[in-house]
Amino acid sequence: MATGPEHYKRAEELLAEVTMDDGSVDFGEGGEAYVAAAQVHATLALAAAIALRHEEPWFANASARDDGSGWAQVAG
Repeated sequence: MATGPEHYKRAEELLAEVTMDDGSVDFGEGGEAYVAAAQVHATLALAAAIALRHEEPWFANASARDDGSGWAQVAG
């Protein structure tokens, strides 16, 4: 199972595969699948970031809290 920062990084990697030099996205030859996969990973990263910002009892697994260091590495 990937962490939030790992999902974020994977979304960036997938988008980089289909991003052209001018910043546009190449949707040909599987490009749509890359973009869809990137969107899934970005959504999972967002869900993880939101979950870690809430206090008990909404997020019951206190041991899974992130001090931010993982996010700082991928978002920096």
